[in-house]
Amino acid sequence: MPHLVVPHTVRLAFALWMLAIATAILEVGTRLAVDPRGPLDAVLNSGAELTIRLSAFALLAVLATLMMRGSNIARHALTLLYGGLGTFSLIMEPASWLIGGGNVLAFATKADPVTWIITGSRIAHIAAVLGAVYFGYSGQAGAYFVHRRAKIAG
Repeated sequence: MPHLVVPHTVRLAFALWMLAIATAILEVGTRLAVDPRGPLDAVLNSGAELTIRLSAFALLAVLATLMMRGSNIARHALTLLYGGLGTFSLIMEPASWLIGGGNVLAFATKADPVTWIITGSRIAHIAAVLGAVYFGYSGQAGAYFVHRRAKIAG
């Protein structure tokens, strides 16, 4: 059976998943770097959070790699875990703030550069995740995963 070429949309989805990891690391790193306790104390006092986040990043990288290799299960896991639950967790805080009467204009005028870095990385992260999910299912992606299943079964 001929070698299946990974479609452009699947490669793009993979790149966007990697971008999601990079933007998440930027957000966490920035937050830790400016912590009033100092970066070292912030890291030392964030052990559980960092362990969970690094584990989530590692799992995302593994699932994205498996997706690139044709795993439909990995593609669906990425969609449910990161595209669904992960995105929900990222939008809950700002949505609650808005519902509670948060003022976007006031926020924008008072935000310092660090806040803009954190906010921008969060927005870029969400966009990368949504893009990764979209491209993981668009174009030739569906046919690729069907052919990969057939190749494995055959």
